[in-house]
Amino acid sequence: MEAKIIKIKGLENEQDADTISNALQHVWGIGQVDVNISRGEASISFDPSMASYEDFLQAIHERGYVVENGLQ
Repeated sequence: MEAKIIKIKGLENEQDADTISNALQHVWGIGQVDVNISRGEASISFDPSMASYEDFLQAIHERGYVVENGLQ
């Protein structure tokens, strides 16, 4: 498993956190998701043989959020 932290703009409340968490959990290969509202980030672990880091960035982007350290 590989671990990454994704900084997300606009992550302000529990609804945002649920949206992000749901999006990430639906990417094939995800192991664990932890969304931290106060830090504006999501910590993920995933199997890099099943999904790329960019797959997770795209899932967030498709929900209308901007990733600070990835796809814009």
